[in-house]
Amino acid sequence: MSLFDTWTNIYLSCMVKNQYISKRKNMHSLAEYQRKLWKNPQLAYLFLEVTDCCNLKCKHCGSGCLSTNRNYLPFETAKKVLDEVAKEYDASQIFICITGGEPLLNKELFKIIAYSKHLNFSCGITTNGTYCPKTSVNSSRKPDWTQSLSAWTVWKRLTTTFVVPQMHSSKH
Repeated sequence: MSLFDTWTNIYLSCMVKNQYISKRKNMHSLAEYQRKLWKNPQLAYLFLEVTDCCNLKCKHCGSGCLSTNRNYLPFETAKKVLDEVAKEYDASQIFICITGGEPLLNKELFKIIAYSKHLNFSCGITTNGTYCPKTSVNSSRKPDWTQSLSAWTVWKRLTTTFVVPQMHSSKH
């Protein structure tokens, strides 16, 4: 064996040993972090599936949400969950992800959003962007259930600009 081969083997041996030590330190750090989470859990995201009903049948979607499903998260149930989470955690540090099916099919959706905002949660919605409640598609007036929300403005801007401009009359 040449001197080069000897030094190469020593070098590789040291690298493997250092990687092992580094991985072991990382594992200990991870275990300590897990122990801290058990004692003081942190919540960054809360997913609320507000319905299992959807107005589309996308081939790529694996959710199993169909137009024939009729299960909606009632406001009172959502309120109880949000109250309990806000009591246990800092609501300002939690992002609520509102999903479904198509969340806009839940008639109490904007009430749920307004209440979550009232408790200081941040929230977002995953929507297919093709559904707008019938009472508001052809109306420039905000429906009662969207008072105090900026979501209506964002919805109108999104749908008239990017998603489904044919849904809106020429006055928008």
